[in-house]
Amino acid sequence: MGSERLGAAAMHSQGIDVLMNAIRLGEINAVREHLIASKHHLNAVDKFDYSPIGLVAILFRQASVATMISSSSFYHWELGATEAPSKVKDNKQPYATLLSSLLSKEVGCASLTGIYRPRPDGDTFLHPHNSGDGIVAHAFVLIARSKYFRDIMESSESLQVDRLPIPTDGNSTLAVLRCMYLIDSDDNTETGDTPDSIKLSVYFGLPSLSKSTNTEPRDGTNRHTSLIEAAQDDFLRLWDECLSVPLCLPRGEPFSVSKLAPRVQVLRPDVVLEVGSQFDDEVFFYAVHKAMIQSDFICTAVRFKQAFQSSQIGGPTIVSIDVSPQIMEAILKWFYTDMVDIPVEAALDLLQAADMLLIERLKSRACLLLTTQDSDDLLTGERGYSIFDVARAGWMTGTFLKLDPFCARFLANRLEKCLEEGTIRFQFEELIRESASRIQKREETDTIELIDDLRYYLSERFRMRFEALPAHMFSDESQNHVDNMEAQTEHTTEVLKTDNHEYERLTGALDELLVKLGFDV
Repeated sequence: MGSERLGAAAMHSQGIDVLMNAIRLGEINAVREHLIASKHHLNAVDKFDYSPIGLVAILFRQASVATMISSSSFYHWELGATEAPSKVKDNKQPYATLLSSLLSKEVGCASLTGIYRPRPDGDTFLHPHNSGDGIVAHAFVLIARSKYFRDIMESSESLQVDRLPIPTDGNSTLAVLRCMYLIDSDDNTETGDTPDSIKLSVYFGLPSLSKSTNTEPRDGTNRHTSLIEAAQDDFLRLWDECLSVPLCLPRGEPFSVSKLAPRVQVLRPDVVLEVGSQFDDEVFFYAVHKAMIQSDFICTAVRFKQAFQSSQIGGPTIVSIDVSPQIMEAILKWFYTDMVDIPVEAALDLLQAADMLLIERLKSRACLLLTTQDSDDLLTGERGYSIFDVARAGWMTGTFLKLDPFCARFLANRLEKCLEEGTIRFQFEELIRESASRIQKREETDTIELIDDLRYYLSERFRMRFEALPAHMFSDESQNHVDNMEAQTEHTTEVLKTDNHEYERLTGALDELLVKLGFDV
């Protein structure tokens, strides 16, 4: 059994290497033939952590992109006549890839920071009827996605049911599991190899299985998205009902699996995250699954502790994380559901925690929360942090490409308040100094990035105000209204003069501030 798995893994590795070499050489026919023979390679990654779609985008192989589009409903690219691929519209695909990698041992799931790490094995053996080979699955996935498995495992007298007899045959069981794990739903339906999906969906309590065949193939992208959303709903219910409430113990009391609620024990968590500072009287323990953890920091800590606990018998690995319970719950919910549910007041803490735990994709989601704000509360710091803290966080977490334009636009729209004497002006001056210090071996000809962005967005601010004036003020149609023409022209001239004067005043005050701080204008 083990040699067969190793042989399959070797064949898969060779297959993906052949496909990647064909892409690099631009051999379109070879790419097309390979995808017809092995369609699942489209979502795989090679030993360098590149996917076929990513490689063709880097190499600008437009013909190869078109070939892959015709072979898959998982991606939708916008292509112009002479343009490279501009965007991937299915932002749920990373979550689907994570789930599919749990069942498929063909390829390890690449981490989001570029480190290749294999996915953990399952914990439950399924034995289909009239089939000699068992199928390895995950208890928490079975319970989350199927009412049939949930009823069996939760009603069992033993919380450690690791072998389940299945009344259906191997093909039917595998079809159900592939739907649960979001694997190749299109391949089976197109070839007609899938058993009666409606009967299976009713029997196993898996509505999404029947939905996967109710949509026309040309709507594959929508169908796949609906299947992912169904999985998200299932795991959201699992999170709300079982995993969202941590085990709370007094400081100093040892953790034990027996202290977990029965509905959590049946999920067989293999990792416990301990949250709580040394000044707290209580410690929170979150029972989770390594398979869903998308943090290289946590996974490395788990592997390190497991290396020294190999002689111990059973039990989950306990890892201490230095974040607040609110942030920990937001991160774990994102692990399981790909949903970010946190108030905007905690968005900066979420960004810093995601950076500490090496969760790149969550950092982007946190930046999105931060950049949707447009209130003066962010300038004064009434939300627990200020715009100046956001700018510094962007520099520290490497997300300045997303946060710097937002901060500069925000400050440019409120530059008058930043130049007034007081605390805000002091913080503004400190931010300018820090922006200037980010240039190593600074020379006289070097500009300050923050100031350059401020000047740009300040000009944009007044340009937009000019474009917001009524169009009839500048059109010849006003000549038909001689009585109003002079009044309109006078009003327009006055508005333009006022805006121009205000723009020159603000830029002049900004220049004076730079001279005061010791920078050349």
